[in-house]
Amino acid sequence: MLSTDILIRTMKRLLFIFTLLFCSYVVKAQENAQAYNQVIKTLGIPKNKIDKDLYTEKVLPYDTHKLVMVFPIRKGNDENEATFDLYVVVYDFLQQRITQSYKGIDEYYSDAVELQELSIDTAKFILTEGIRAFGIRAFYKNGSKVNPYSEETFSLFLPQGNSIKKVLNQYTLSTSSGEWSYDDCEKIWSDENQSMFMMDSEKTNGYFNIKNKQTFIGKGTDKDCNEGIMQKNTKTVFLKYNGKEYKEE
Repeated sequence: MLSTDILIRTMKRLLFIFTLLFCSYVVKAQENAQAYNQVIKTLGIPKNKIDKDLYTEKVLPYDTHKLVMVFPIRKGNDENEATFDLYVVVYDFLQQRITQSYKGIDEYYSDAVELQELSIDTAKFILTEGIRAFGIRAFYKNGSKVNPYSEETFSLFLPQGNSIKKVLNQYTLSTSSGEWSYDDCEKIWSDENQSMFMMDSEKTNGYFNIKNKQTFIGKGTDKDCNEGIMQKNTKTVFLKYNGKEYKEE
């Protein structure tokens, strides 16, 4: 009898914990949905034009009562080709209001090389003491198996006052391309370019430079279809703030 009572109490505790966790999830989901609808209404964003597949949001890990929201607005009726305006918003959960916002016209373009994903990057982009930015990565890819191509670009956004300033525009972080043959291995090759960002200790016009280590890798196959690296090299470039935005030297 005692073991049955213990079992019942244990089950009740587990049910209570599950209910608490579930309710917490629902509250958060409703909170984000409320923010989403409030932002749309406040900024007059055309709800039916928001690309739901590309929309993204992220709580700032270094300022957890703030939510970054990215609204891509699709323009044009062609399924295979589109231009996107972009709203970037910082929303404060505690104040229940927009604290900063940005609107970009014709920010992204998608055609045969399709814009497939946007993501928010909250790495330590500390531009100067006490000032931190966040990034938005855009991923593009074509559908070709013979000539595959993909690209990733990066934009850097700095919240300032009531607005958000874009300080780096669509910088190419990586590309991958190739040519594939079904009957001749010597015609199979691929090229990859990759960037690795680091904030430098030197400043230009008050903001730290961005140190970018670029790596290029070229691969190919011989007539026996053995794959190997044909070429590999690295170089370091710097992006410096010119008073308006970061530019590569």
